[in-house]
Amino acid sequence: MPGGNLLLEEFLGQSTAIAEINLWLRSIACSNVHLMDFSEAIFGAGGRKAMAQTNYFRAGMVFEPGGVIAASREIALAVATVCGKSHRAVVVDWDNTLWGGEVAELGYQDVVCGPDSPEGRGFQAVQHYIKSLTSLGVLLGGVSRNSPEVKSIFDENSKMGLELDDFSSTQVSFNPKSVAIESISEDLGFGEEYMVFLDDSLFELTEVFTRHPHIDLLMAGPGPDATLHNLIESRLFHTVSILQDDLDRFENSKILKKQRELKTSFKNIDEFLETIGICLTFCRLNEKNEARAIQLLQKSNQFNLTTQRHGKSDLEKLIKDGGEINVVSYEDAFGSQGIISVVILVPNEKEVNIESWVMSCRVLNRTVEQAIFSYISESFAGKTVCGKYIPTEKNGLVKNLYSNLGFNFVSKDESNGGESWVCPIRGKMTSLPKHFAKIQEI
Repeated sequence: MPGGNLLLEEFLGQSTAIAEINLWLRSIACSNVHLMDFSEAIFGAGGRKAMAQTNYFRAGMVFEPGGVIAASREIALAVATVCGKSHRAVVVDWDNTLWGGEVAELGYQDVVCGPDSPEGRGFQAVQHYIKSLTSLGVLLGGVSRNSPEVKSIFDENSKMGLELDDFSSTQVSFNPKSVAIESISEDLGFGEEYMVFLDDSLFELTEVFTRHPHIDLLMAGPGPDATLHNLIESRLFHTVSILQDDLDRFENSKILKKQRELKTSFKNIDEFLETIGICLTFCRLNEKNEARAIQLLQKSNQFNLTTQRHGKSDLEKLIKDGGEINVVSYEDAFGSQGIISVVILVPNEKEVNIESWVMSCRVLNRTVEQAIFSYISESFAGKTVCGKYIPTEKNGLVKNLYSNLGFNFVSKDESNGGESWVCPIRGKMTSLPKHFAKIQEI
């Protein structure tokens, strides 16, 4: 490389020049421009050996086959992230994945983890890497086919890089791990398609995949070095963009965890919901909330009535044509969960059509959907509210939403199974759905 890192007045060595160009590219990155760095991928594919030499002069090829594969994979991962397919959680097995040996047999102090041996340092490094993912908003789930007492290892063994509080959900029992994945999904509020499952047993990986075919799998072992290599080289947690809501996800999960614990002390759900003081804030789409709104529309699968993947230009057109885009934030006595729902409404003289309605599943079973519908009904008093439900493989959760809210079934589209629903004019309704949320607008 001529000049290397040379920096002399207006003369730059090639390495310095590349670094300066990269800094300039980073400075112009924005919501519609994403910067990709291929250096790590090419290094992993062989470094200089991945760069084309003879083939560059013969055919203008930049990379050798190994480099092409690495670069293509990096592009595919970036596209997946932009399209809302990034992973939100890693679910990890414990024995022989986070530490060496089985805690139930060896005891808390004699499992392999810590600075006393090469293997112990390896398991400690695995734990530190997994813990570092939480700084990117990735949630941790813990699964172990053990007696629940083994959770004490995180308190009893000071060499652990992870703490029990780092896990947003832990499922420790002798049930199949596929059942544990279902419980973790319910706790975290999203489906297994956003999860990665890490285990040292091929049997356990297969058992989970058989029941949850949308989850991504990673093999741990046979040693901690291999586990760490698989975690890093999978690049499943690399991202080209991230929102503040993503960064807040880990802290928000702690809030939800405390709420789950409190909920068990109440005799019924109504008492619990009345106690926590839910407040929903409705705001029209603007520059500050646009990125999160688009993310919800792109990513939400379970609570998504029509699964229309709107982007920035789609939203601009909807507003131009008279549509109303409401962005809903959630807060209760425990703290804020940020923006949790987007509702797109298209009114005309007599009706208002719910064009899209998506919501984060982490606030399910809190009468939030009932509160949102009450807001719609009161905002458009005197108009008939219309909505559609188009079934997909993943949105069965909202199949009965309109029925439960008091809508009447109108018709079914045989081509896609879509259902049309209509709610009577509010004046003819006996009452709005019961909810426990205070509603405000800004």
